[in-house]
Amino acid sequence: MSSRIVLGNVTIDRDSFKVWVGDEPIELTFVEFELLCTLARNAGKVIPRSRLLLAVWKERSTGEDRKLTVHISRLRKKLRGSNRWRIETVTKRGYALTPVPESTTGRGLGSGGGRLRGRRPARSNTF
Repeated sequence: MSSRIVLGNVTIDRDSFKVWVGDEPIELTFVEFELLCTLARNAGKVIPRSRLLLAVWKERSTGEDRKLTVHISRLRKKLRGSNRWRIETVTKRGYALTPVPESTTGRGLGSGGGRLRGRRPARSNTF
C-alpha cells in the first residue's frame, strides 16, 4: 500500500507526515492529519462521526462532543488553496470527502459550510 495519497492538487504523504496543496506545504496538527487521511482513504463515502472519533481519538461518541466539528473546520481553512475536493457535512450522518463538479471548481474552501441535506448541497467547501 502506497504511503502517498493524491486527490486533485492535494498530496498526502503518511510516511513523512506532510501535506501539500500544489507545491505549497501545509502545516497540520496530528489530529487534522489523521482526519484528512481517514477521509482521503474513504473518498466519496460518508464517514460517520462515531467512526472518525474512534479512528482519531480512539474513543466513542458522547453525542455532545464538538471537537470533531472544530477540527474539521480548521482543516477546511488550512486546505483552502485546493478546489477539486470538498469536505461535506452530511446532516445527522457524518462527513464525506467528495469531488467538486467541474462547473464549481473555481470556488475555494472558505466559501461556505459544506452541509448536505438529503442530496442537495447547501454550500460547499472545496479543496
